[in-house]
Amino acid sequence: MYIRRRMQGILIVIAVLLFAVITNAEECYEWVDDKGVTHFTSSVDLVPEQYRSTMKPCGTTSGPGLSIIKEDTETEPEAAQPQDQLGRTREYWANRVAEARERLRQAQDEYERLQVEYREAERKLYDATSTGEQDEYTERKESLKAQMEQQALEINKAREYLDVTLPKEAEEDGAPAEWLK
Repeated sequence: MYIRRRMQGILIVIAVLLFAVITNAEECYEWVDDKGVTHFTSSVDLVPEQYRSTMKPCGTTSGPGLSIIKEDTETEPEAAQPQDQLGRTREYWANRVAEARERLRQAQDEYERLQVEYREAERKLYDATSTGEQDEYTERKESLKAQMEQQALEINKAREYLDVTLPKEAEEDGAPAEWLK
């Protein structure tokens, strides 16, 4: 019983740490300029326009690897594509929307994971036979409830960014609303 509980605790810690590493990982892109020099950046916006078609995610051997949401139709040459007032294309805004949706999805997934842990702590509290066990699971439930409340705030912030802030930015920059779909 003791070993099983200890192993469950270790697995939970490993899962939480793995999730933290995955969600905090930043994207990295690389490209080679006209002189053959390889450059690295964490933002697509920092890659000069003429190199964006050849850039790829760091560590890959084939390019271009940037996952840009594209229409099913053929795209026009870069110079002929419509741009907002700051010279950014539909792909720029599509990437912003995709990143925002991914942040929302991650926050929702984390909330669901916390809910599962909370229900498990409730079950264990119900089954607890000693005061020490009851105290332990009561404390665990309270901690998980606080984490769930924080995650609910993150979900709301992600939704507001996706539904309000990003469309407002696009409108201010002269990007058509359909670029955000």
